[in-house]
Amino acid sequence: MKLILKPISAVLFYLICQTGMSMLAGMLFHPVPPVVFALSMFLSMVLVGLFLFWMHMLQLDTFDPGYIKFNYAHLGVIASLLGIFVASLISGKLKLPDLMDQNLYLMARSKWGVLALAFIGPLTEEMVFREGIIGYLRNHDVGRWTAIISSAIVFAAVHFNPAQIPAALVAGILLGIVYIKSRSVLLTTFVHCINNMVAVMELRRFGALTAGFSFTQILGHQLTNIYLIVCTILCYLFMREFMRKYHRPRHRHSTHHHHHHRR
Repeated sequence: MKLILKPISAVLFYLICQTGMSMLAGMLFHPVPPVVFALSMFLSMVLVGLFLFWMHMLQLDTFDPGYIKFNYAHLGVIASLLGIFVASLISGKLKLPDLMDQNLYLMARSKWGVLALAFIGPLTEEMVFREGIIGYLRNHDVGRWTAIISSAIVFAAVHFNPAQIPAALVAGILLGIVYIKSRSVLLTTFVHCINNMVAVMELRRFGALTAGFSFTQILGHQLTNIYLIVCTILCYLFMREFMRKYHRPRHRHSTHHHHHHRR
């Protein structure tokens, strides 16, 4: 029971910061300007990062690009993006209610909103759900799949939006695999940012029409199914190759001496 107290506290602190900053911005401004929204998310990210570091759940070397094996990293990036795309296609077929489309559309219209949604948000979430939860659980000898699935379920749940949950669950699993192999938040954040940027660009291009936007309607059921099959196969092949070739560095410099065995 003690083992899950820190991960739970990290998620709760993350939610408190996100909600608290949003409420404060809403109390001071109505409507909330995108620049204020971006600033509130940035402050939330800083507070969450400091909290994780204080709790010994965040190490600075996870941001070191020197530990990324770029000749193999692209396999994990491509596989993750393909898998998330497949999950998004399936979500479109399910026609789940989207509780956030209008708010996201308003934010996506501003460069500050784009900064918050496509960069600040992903970095904060990777610190919490990959480095914070998976890294902490693995550091305490929890099985890799237990750590990945647990993190992915919580990651999907905290979106609080039915339309985003399937894709977030798949993204959580794939990003968890990439993190386990690389132990790099930079790499998972890069994938996360690309995915969010594509979603933001879609919002900017189609605007309010994204509420009813569906690849199935545009491509047709047969062509969409072909995309699903092809992308699923490619995701599997790229991810299998990534897992086979990408080996963690044997030595990592740790911020805390009791983390030396982690790497």
